[in-house]
Amino acid sequence: MKVTYFQLWARGPSIVLALEHAGVDYEAAFPDNWKELKPTTPWGALPLFEAPLAGKVLTLGHELAILAYIERKCPVVAGADEREWAVSQQFVHQAEDVYKALVAKQPTLYETDKVSKEALAEWWAGDDRTLHNRKQGLQVHLALLEAAAAATPGKAGYLTCDGKSVGECKLWATLHMLVLIKSDVLAPFPALTAFYERFGGEEATKRVVDSGGRFPGPLKQYFVAAE
Repeated sequence: MKVTYFQLWARGPSIVLALEHAGVDYEAAFPDNWKELKPTTPWGALPLFEAPLAGKVLTLGHELAILAYIERKCPVVAGADEREWAVSQQFVHQAEDVYKALVAKQPTLYETDKVSKEALAEWWAGDDRTLHNRKQGLQVHLALLEAAAAATPGKAGYLTCDGKSVGECKLWATLHMLVLIKSDVLAPFPALTAFYERFGGEEATKRVVDSGGRFPGPLKQYFVAAE
């Protein structure tokens, strides 16, 4: 299996985290020439995932589709039973909602003025659960994740019994984006803090954070604080 993605902490880390926690052999690469590679990818975007299938190569795009494939091929990151699988999937998609909001609002290394500073601050502080989902602020998302994390049975800091489902990989990758922007963002949320600290302390996670896993180098922060 091989994953190709930019040298950024964006849509690639969850995939590499899943592969590292699954303990499988894989390759990871940065694109040599994105302009040339782009039209050859399934959806004109990265990440690009390649895996052997019936003597051929299966190529996949879209982060969540790739996570679903890894989950199918590697049961160790799928959850122990149907309940855990369902829990994992919910965390995948709730984390994706946060990611999409970051894409829409948060400055990046390459784009600094997506929305006004006032609108960005309002999103970070927003806690009104009565708003339409599309307009809800970060505090609503985190409160919902906190409640879901606190409701999972088992040890503190674990959302599944083994603690390495694809949902946990996607959630941790997304929470890490927030922590890189604001280090105390999780302080009001004890269950999320316990999860973030526990998962972040796993050796498989440390390999991805410190060196990029099997990428040629560590991944750079993509979403940045407003200046």
